[in-house]
Amino acid sequence: MTRQEILLQACKNPPAFERGLSYTFAYLNTYGEKLTEFNVDKATCELQ
Repeated sequence: MTRQEILLQACKNPPAFERGLSYTFAYLNTYGEKLTEFNVDKATCELQ
C-alpha cells in the first residue's frame, strides 16, 4: 500500500481524531529495518 492509500483509509475514522488520537504507520523490511514511518492525525487528514 502507498502512503496515500493508507491515509484514505485511516482518515475515515474522524471520531478518533476528535478525541486527540493519532496513528503511526511504519514499514519494516524482513530484517527489521525501518524503511519509512509517518503519522496520521487530524491535521494530516485535513490536508487531504
